[in-house]
Amino acid sequence: MSNLYNFINLVRNENMKLYLQRSNQVMMVLLIIFVIAGAIIVTIGSKQHDESENLHWKTDLKEYNEHLEKLAVEHPELKR
Repeated sequence: MSNLYNFINLVRNENMKLYLQRSNQVMMVLLIIFVIAGAIIVTIGSKQHDESENLHWKTDLKEYNEHLEKLAVEHPELKR
């Protein structure tokens, strides 16, 4: 049991040494900044995409259906 306790203390000690190094602290701060920035960019981008996509979807769909009907009349071999 004492070997396991010594191993846990060794791992804890080495882990603390890693986190106290300045380069690891900078890396963690940069990682957190990049994750937050990525989340903000995705959120803003999806809102803009949703707003522009949903404005005229009904008219776009009607135009596309009319186009398909016109193609079906012009090319009856394409019908199933």
